Amino acid sequence: MPRCHIIGVYPPTAFIEDRVILYNAARLMANRFLRQLPVVDRERRVEGILAIRDMLRFINEVEARGEQLVDKLVSTQSIDVARKPVETLTFGAFSVDDVIRVMREKGVGAVPIVDEDGRLMGMVNEEHVANIIKNNSYIGAGLSVADVMTSPVVTADAEKATLRDAVRLMAEGGFRHLPLVDNAGRPVAILTARDVIRFLLRSEVMKLLEEGKDEEVFSRRAVEAASPNPVRVEHDVSLQEALDLMAVAGIGGILVVKGEKVTGIVTDMDLVTRLPVKLGDTFYQLLETFAAPCPGKA
Repeated sequence: MPRCHIIGVYPPTAFIEDRVILYNAARLMANRFLRQLPVVDRERRVEGILAIRDMLRFINEVEARGEQLVDKLVSTQSIDVARKPVETLTFGAFSVDDVIRVMREKGVGAVPIVDEDGRLMGMVNEEHVANIIKNNSYIGAGLSVADVMTSPVVTADAEKATLRDAVRLMAEGGFRHLPLVDNAGRPVAILTARDVIRFLLRSEVMKLLEEGKDEEVFSRRAVEAASPNPVRVEHDVSLQEALDLMAVAGIGGILVVKGEKVTGIVTDMDLVTRLPVKLGDTFYQLLETFAAPCPGKA
């Protein structure tokens, strides 16, 4: 069985230098649909990772202090918000289980891949690993979504929740998906961290923020920024079926309902951190057959 794998993207889709202001980093993440950005020095050595959850925490803190968001976005360097230090893996010397070990032990969704001099070569995130799982869905045979889902799941009232409420819940809870439900607990929409960033960067919303009208922006209903009619499955559906749905829809989270009420959610991170626990060595044996081995090391 190979002990060295090529997984992730090389070079990374994007990275930023440590002095880049947070406003530019947010635009890059929104435009490229990125969950994480490696932050490097001038020698391209990894200094940190800026995750979209870090952006949410920053926005929540700024808003809670009553400061103007645009002013803080253009005056704050990305490295000041990024997670640091970060654990890296060396290209050609790691396997799939090394990636998952780091993600589980450190509670992170991305691992930078570096050369022997510590310079950034690529990155693996939970989406890369989860996509292998979703595209080979029979790995979930014999399990139901209830075996890996996060439950109970935090929700918000689709009629009453403001953008401020949603950002606070997601930032303080450390999650990226917030189901918006009606009075009966039925899902109306789902708000992701990416949705929040993209909403704030809309030209008409940014104009309000530039005018110092933060209160008006954050008092808007969260549902305005959310995606309607989220994909869902019943709680007793097989994990294999849920994986197929996630793969076809190209989504990183699927709601779990009982009857019509939201009872849980399965995200990419759930797949990466909980499937290994459920399947043990079988999980790694299956996953390693799907991941490409390093040249000459199969």
